[in-house]
Amino acid sequence: MNNLEQFTTRERQCLVGVAQHRQSKEIARGLGISSKTVDKHIETGCKRLGVSSRRDAALPLLNAGLRNDPVGDRVPTRKNGSERRLLPHERRPH
Repeated sequence: MNNLEQFTTRERQCLVGVAQHRQSKEIARGLGISSKTVDKHIETGCKRLGVSSRRDAALPLLNAGLRNDPVGDRVPTRKNGSERRLLPHERRPH
């Protein structure tokens, strides 16, 4: 199994945020979930890989070239579940 296939979509999205040097709060805002949920997804990703740090858990995504994956730049809306792009002032510069 490819290292990336073992992650859920949310785990992958959260780990991409870690690879982009974002804090949990920033990742949460970008995904429309709580920062505690982000921390839980990152923790689960760490356990799947058998690592103890966020940085080490993000390495497979960095190695696969997913650091600039736009997934974290979409924000789900609450009413209909559709997504919108973050506005420039909402993005964190890389």
